[in-house]
Amino acid sequence: MSAKLLQRLKWLGFTLVLGGVLFGVAWSYRAPLLTGLATTWEINDPLAKADAIAILGGGSATRPFEAARLYQQGWAPRILIAQVESSSLNQIGIQPRESEVSRAVLDKLGIPAAAIVSLGSDVTSTRDEALALRDWLQTHKLHTVIIPTDFTHTRRVDWLMRRTLPAETQALVVSLTNKQYNQTNWWQKEPGLMAFQNEVIKLLLYWWRY
Repeated sequence: MSAKLLQRLKWLGFTLVLGGVLFGVAWSYRAPLLTGLATTWEINDPLAKADAIAILGGGSATRPFEAARLYQQGWAPRILIAQVESSSLNQIGIQPRESEVSRAVLDKLGIPAAAIVSLGSDVTSTRDEALALRDWLQTHKLHTVIIPTDFTHTRRVDWLMRRTLPAETQALVVSLTNKQYNQTNWWQKEPGLMAFQNEVIKLLLYWWRY
């Protein structure tokens, strides 16, 4: 065996050992590392008085409940519900539209109908919702909105709102957790792992497109 080949094999062996050690360390400390990743990713703005609370599409199991709580605590006088495009199941009456579910939750929680406002029409993405929110704020000459959303979704919402809303307006993004997963165990739960993975991919696509 030549000295050159022997040297290469030694470097390969060293690289494999070092890689194994690093992998072992990362695996041993995976809980604090992945919790730290979630905490770094998450946006959670301090609450302040606002003109409205916006319920974006995709989270009817959590977002309308938090919107109702914030309204009842007096953080804003109205709640906006994004009018998500209806699906084929909505159209044939098997499932209610997501906006209808959110409105029903608010009604059940005692939010007066006069305080509930529809936002946009047949929106299909967070980008559509941001544009609809921009138009609504400008039309009504209002400036501040609170957006409660899942912690994996917060960074993309924050980036998109800052890029879409006029400089004189402000979106306060409030982070939510749910019963399935949170910042300390998201990688152990399939819904949490999928949600985080999807949000990373979507944010990269949004950076590229917008």
